Amino acid sequence: MKLEIEIIEVNRYVLTGVGQTYQGIQYPASLSLVVEQPKMVVFGHTLYPTIWLKAAYLMQKITKKYIFVDGNKRTAT
Repeated sequence: MKLEIEIIEVNRYVLTGVGQTYQGIQYPASLSLVVEQPKMVVFGHTLYPTIWLKAAYLMQKITKKYIFVDGNKRTAT
């Protein structure tokens, strides 16, 4: 939940930084899924064992799933 709030705040920050208004989350369930997925363990192996792989996963999914109404790519980077 904390990471979700931080990602939302990053989206709000990047939008207001370029003079746009924050429009909210388009798919809240997708945000929860994206945040929980890197923590998964399958057959005793962590899917994303390093912080770098977790960050890459988050960047890719935020960009591709269009979680926010606006600023998905800017939030991911």
